Amino acid sequence: MYIKLVAINGRFTHSSLALFHVRNELETHCPNISTEIFQLTIRDPRYEVLLRLSKDTPDAIFFSAAVWNSDCVEELITDLHALLPSCQLVVGGPQAAVVGANVKSGSCTVVRGAIEAVQEEFYRDLQATALQRQYGRSFFHLKEKHEKFVSPYRDEDFAIHLKNRNVYYESSRGCPFSCSYCLSSAENGTVHKDLLQIRRELDQIMSYDTKVLRFVDRTFNDRPDRALAIWKLVLEYDSETLFHFEIAPDRISEEMFAYLATVPPGRFQFEIGIQSTHEPTLAAINRRIDPKVAHDTVSRLAVMGTVHLHADLILGLPHESRSSYLKSFADIFAMGPHYIQMGLLKLLPDTAISGQAADFFYRSCAKPPYSVLANQWMDAETLQELYWFSECVEKFCNNRFFPSLWYYFRKQKMDVASFLCFSSKLPKQKDCLSLLQPRIFYVLSWLKL
Repeated sequence: MYIKLVAINGRFTHSSLALFHVRNELETHCPNISTEIFQLTIRDPRYEVLLRLSKDTPDAIFFSAAVWNSDCVEELITDLHALLPSCQLVVGGPQAAVVGANVKSGSCTVVRGAIEAVQEEFYRDLQATALQRQYGRSFFHLKEKHEKFVSPYRDEDFAIHLKNRNVYYESSRGCPFSCSYCLSSAENGTVHKDLLQIRRELDQIMSYDTKVLRFVDRTFNDRPDRALAIWKLVLEYDSETLFHFEIAPDRISEEMFAYLATVPPGRFQFEIGIQSTHEPTLAAINRRIDPKVAHDTVSRLAVMGTVHLHADLILGLPHESRSSYLKSFADIFAMGPHYIQMGLLKLLPDTAISGQAADFFYRSCAKPPYSVLANQWMDAETLQELYWFSECVEKFCNNRFFPSLWYYFRKQKMDVASFLCFSSKLPKQKDCLSLLQPRIFYVLSWLKL
């Protein structure tokens, strides 16, 4: 039996951790099959992708579906079902159920949850060419979670499938938080690898001159002592690898601060989930992090200058008005991160906030990524204006234009939000850069920066 495993990534440098887990589970449970991994991008010509996937008439094709690629996956499943009617088409990933519901009945099989937790009958039915409509269960239903929770990479992967790509690694799975907008909140529990296992798995990964290693732990520092031990471990390797971590700002100890002050610049990148500094909003989304603690953490790390800092802000959250959103932006700007990740709320299926949509008068796009259009606290016009505001931030602050100007605003504690809004008259053109450039050059000349 010949099976193709397909990931449709956002860009070439991305890789799909899930596909390697799927390959290993298939080859463990079905020793007589052969698999081939295809890592494509959403920009690849659709017809050419269809030709590549149908070539050699595979017995089955597996897809990983997420919000950024589910439309593409639906189209490919529809066309492949017509082109290869005897080929078994299987879809997993966060959007698997949505894809399964949108395509023609009987054209694909949906696998929900983690591939490591799939019941034995799935593999039996696959080999018998008799797959049912749906399989799967949560990873946290497994009794032997630790035995199943291992790095999926093989040595040959680094020369073939991971060459010139980011490598993704889990040291823990699950999340201690229950943020209402996040799919992780749909599952309860966390599982952590011990340090000996992490060292063993990183020994393999780091032996291949990895350029970027992204820890995909939902909250890497949920156990601060463990996080510190891993930070020390990764810097023992003789490499120039950039390590990326998603962290919570309220779980950094004094010992961690002291160590981070010694980290060589260019080695660590933190994505810090702040989302808002408006306390009613934080309470509504079940993200109870003290804004003052977040401010102190990010500001302190920024002053150190050893870690590249990304701070997240989400537009469209409950109880967030126009004024409180701009204040949240100003608060985060004042902390001094290198990059403010200006997100737009997505009402993802199966999240708590999607179940509250009617209560909060949410309107959102019907298709992925389910971007919010309006809610009880922001009408459509206000949200559109703030979206263009976020685009201006992306093009100016995040692209590092005029760093002296932003430093001046921060140092003088000036109202950068009002400056970018130009007295609340927000630019609605997508090309904010050409609109704002002459005004900023005027300000720079006036400030002599």
